[in-house]
Amino acid sequence: MMAAAVGTHISGNEKNATATSVASAASCCPSSSSSSSSSTTRPFDELIEALKKQKADISKIRMKGRKLYTARAICKDEAILRIPLSCCLTSEMGKHCKMGRLVLEKKIQLNDEFKDQVFLTLLYLEDKEKKTTFFTPYYKVLPTNEEKYDYPLFWPQCFRTWLYGSSMCGLIEGIHEYIKDEYENLCRISSDFRKHTYEEYAWARMIVSSRAFRLTVKGQEVRAFGPLVDMMDHAEQRRTDWGYDEASDSLTVTALEAIPEGTEVQCHYGKKSTKSFVLYYGFAPSESLSGAYPHLNEVQFVMFLHSEFPYFAEKKRLVSKSYICRKYNVNISMEDPKTHEALSFMRLLVAEGESELKNLPNMGPDFSLIDNPIHPLTLRNEIEMLDMLRSMMKEQLSSYTMSRRKSKDYDIDEDGDEGDEDRNEDENGDWSDDQKSRGSQESEESKVPDNRSLSMNESGCSLRDSKPMRGEGQIGVKRKRQMDKSEDSSTQISKEARKEVLIAVQEQKIPGLGRDNVKSAWNQCRTIIESEKTVCKHYISFVEEVIPILYLMEQSEKAALDVDDSDFTGMDTQEINEIIFTELESLSDTAREHVQRVRFWITERSKEKSQINSESTPSNPMALRF
Repeated sequence: MMAAAVGTHISGNEKNATATSVASAASCCPSSSSSSSSSTTRPFDELIEALKKQKADISKIRMKGRKLYTARAICKDEAILRIPLSCCLTSEMGKHCKMGRLVLEKKIQLNDEFKDQVFLTLLYLEDKEKKTTFFTPYYKVLPTNEEKYDYPLFWPQCFRTWLYGSSMCGLIEGIHEYIKDEYENLCRISSDFRKHTYEEYAWARMIVSSRAFRLTVKGQEVRAFGPLVDMMDHAEQRRTDWGYDEASDSLTVTALEAIPEGTEVQCHYGKKSTKSFVLYYGFAPSESLSGAYPHLNEVQFVMFLHSEFPYFAEKKRLVSKSYICRKYNVNISMEDPKTHEALSFMRLLVAEGESELKNLPNMGPDFSLIDNPIHPLTLRNEIEMLDMLRSMMKEQLSSYTMSRRKSKDYDIDEDGDEGDEDRNEDENGDWSDDQKSRGSQESEESKVPDNRSLSMNESGCSLRDSKPMRGEGQIGVKRKRQMDKSEDSSTQISKEARKEVLIAVQEQKIPGLGRDNVKSAWNQCRTIIESEKTVCKHYISFVEEVIPILYLMEQSEKAALDVDDSDFTGMDTQEINEIIFTELESLSDTAREHVQRVRFWITERSKEKSQINSESTPSNPMALRF
C-alpha cells in the first residue's frame, strides 16, 4: 500500500484548472467491457488484463502474492512501470460524482489538509456499488473489511490501554473525531448517504489515506488511486521514485539505481514516525527499533508558556497565540527541524536577563520556529534548557505502563506469541512472588542514573552536583497531575482490558476480531512504546554527557572574568580549557557536536556584542572545532 497521509490546499483557480486537466480522465475512462473476463479468473489476472488493454506498461514486473517484483534487471533512471492516468481514480473525478457535486454546491467546509481524500473516498464508495466498471477488478484486490483491525482507528477501546503514556492515544481519538465529523456533515447534506455506515465510511477513508498517491498533474496537485502501483511496500532505503509523467500521461515508477532481476519493487512512503505508519498504514516499519532512521522514533510533548517561567510578561508579548500552548515532536536527531523547534521553544521558556531576552525573536502569527530556530543563547540558558529536557524525558519514561512483564497480562508472551493467561498469576489474579521480584528487578535495571558528577583529572578537580534549574519540571506539570490521579486505576484497567479482549475473541463479541488481531495490535503497541522509550533514554544519556562540559565552559568564562563564585577559583582559563578538551574526547559524537555547536553560537553572540557589523553566520556551524 502507498500514500501520503496528508493533503494539500488547492486554490479556486487551481481547482478549475485541475478539473479541466484531470476530470477529462473521467470522461475518457475505459468502458466496463474492457474488464470482462471469465468468473474463474483470479482478481490480479483480471486487473492486469484490463490494464494491458489500456496500454499500461507493466511488462517489467511480475506479481508474487500481493507484491511486485522485477521481471528483468532494471537500469538506473529506467521506468519500471507506467499506469495511464485514465486508469487511475482521482480526487478531481470525485468532485464530479453525485456526492462530490453536492459538497461543492452546498459549499461544505472541508479541511484543506484532507479534502482531496474526502472527494476520492466519495468517488470510491459510489463507483464500487456499480455492478461493473473498468475499476471493478481493482476494487476486488483492495483490502477487505476483515483487515480493518490492522488500523488503530478500529481497535477496541481496551487495546488502547496498552498505549498508556503515549501520545498515540490522542492521535487515534483525534482522527476518529475528525472522520466522524466528516461523516455527519455528509449525512446532513444528503440523507441517502446514511446507507453507508460510519464504519464503512471510515474504512474507505483509511483505504484512501493509506493507498492514494499525491500527484502533480499539469501544475495541480491531486490524489489518485494507482492500480498495481499501490501494491508497492514501504522501504526506508529509497530505491525508486514515482510521480506523474506528462509525456506519457501516466503514473510512473522510476528506478533511482540499478535493480537486479527478481527484486521486490518497493518505494519510500515518506519521512514519518512509527506512530504515523501504524495510524495511517496499519503497520510498524521493521527498522523502527534499529536506530538507523532517527525520524521513526519520536516523542510528543505539550509545552506552554505560563506565569511560573521567568520574565513571563515580556515573553508573552513576543509569542503569538499559536505558540502559547503547542505540541512538539522530538526525535533522536538533533538536526531534525521538529527537534530544533522544540529545543528553540524551551530556550525561550528558560530565558532570563537582558543578554538572553534581547536575542529572542518576535514570534508573530506567521512566525515559524522550524524556519527560524532559536540557537543557543548563553551557557546558562543552554544548561537550563537541557536540564528541563532531561526532566521531561524522565517523566515521560516513567509514564508508560506497558513493559515486557506486563505483556503476560494480555495472554501474549515477550515475542508477541500467545501464552497461557494464568501461568504467571496466583489464584486471586495477582502476580506471583517470583513474577513480582522479576518485575522489580527489571524496574531497577531500567532506571537511568541522575548523577552529574564527573571526574576531571589527577588535579582532583571535579564538578559539584548541579542545583535544580529554575525551569526544571515545569513542562508537563498538568499532565503529571493527571497521571498521578489515574496511576492507581491503570493497573486495574489493564487487567480488565485483558479479560475483555480474551472474552471478546472467544465469544466473538467483536465481529472479525481474532487472536491474530490481538497479537498484531500488541506488537504494534509495543513497538510504539519501545520507540518512544528509545528517544527518552537517548536524551537522558545525552544530557548527562553534555551538561558537565557546558558547566565547565561556564566556569571557564567566570575564571576569565575573575568571578568569585567560580568553582575553579585559583585555576586559570587555560587549565580549565585543558580539562574541557580532555573530557570532549570521551563524549559520544552527538554530544561532542552539540557542545561544539553551542560554543560556536556563544562565540558568535559575543562577536555581535562587541561589533555592530559582525560577519554573517557561517552556514555550517558544526564545522568549527576546538
